Amino acid sequence: MDFIVVGYIASLFTSSANIPQIVRIIRSRSGADVSYFYLTIHITGCSLWGIYGTLTGKLPLVFHGVVTFLLLVTMLTLKLYFQFSARKIL
Repeated sequence: MDFIVVGYIASLFTSSANIPQIVRIIRSRSGADVSYFYLTIHITGCSLWGIYGTLTGKLPLVFHGVVTFLLLVTMLTLKLYFQFSARKIL
């Protein structure tokens, strides 16, 4: 078995772990239960994994970094949107 397949499967599972939180934010129309500190640390970490994967040619790491980064930026955007729309700023 090619080990790269294991990398892609692991990447898929760990990246998709953020989807339930995104759904919760949308349904509750609030991102108050997600901290900015968590998002900042996680976005930074995923960016670095993506860069590391690119520099070493490890495509599963690039895939994981990019997909998770996009999901986390979506989560951050929703958090900001609902926070500011609750204040009637947007």
